[in-house]
Amino acid sequence: MAKRIGLSLGFTLIEMAIVLVVVGLIVSGGIIAVAPVLQGAKVSETGGRLDRLVDRI
Repeated sequence: MAKRIGLSLGFTLIEMAIVLVVVGLIVSGGIIAVAPVLQGAKVSETGGRLDRLVDRI
């Protein structure tokens, strides 16, 4: 049997798990950063709808 020295084919399970953890941290940070912006947009949209409703009354 020939031995393969210094040749790596593919990724190990630990490397894949580390990549998934890093990607998860990046995505969760993005969600945390975007959440206040989305909340502000909802408040603004609701205010606009109330203004239109008051104008119609």
